[in-house]
Amino acid sequence: GELEHRRVKRFYARTNKNRALRQMTQLERRENYLMRTSDRARAKVSKAGKTVATPNPQGHKHKLKNKSKAYIPFAESEALPYTTPDQHHHISPSRNFTFHLSSWLGEHRGDPAIQVN
Repeated sequence: GELEHRRVKRFYARTNKNRALRQMTQLERRENYLMRTSDRARAKVSKAGKTVATPNPQGHKHKLKNKSKAYIPFAESEALPYTTPDQHHHISPSRNFTFHLSSWLGEHRGDPAIQVN
C-alpha cells in the first residue's frame, strides 16, 4: 500500500522523467540484484562463522561484525535536501547511520585501495 507508493515516488525522483517507467523498472531490478548478492555474501560469511576481535582504546576486546558495511542499503537510506552544484559534498544532520572508520580501516589493513604513499 502506502509504503510501496513511497518507494515508487523515490524511484521516480531518481529518473530523468523520460521513459520513467523503464528507468524505475531498471532501478528496482538493480536493487533486487544487490539485495540478493548481499544476502548470499552474508550467508557465506555466517556459514564460515568468522569474527575478528580487536582491542579498543580502553584496552577491552570487542567483537566486530562479520562484515562492516561501507554503504547504506537503499531501503534504509534517507532523502537528502537539495545541495547546490558548487558544493562538492553534503553531510546529513542525521546520526542514524554511524560508521566507525578506524574499525573499518583495521579490517581492511591489507587492501591496496586504502594504502597511502
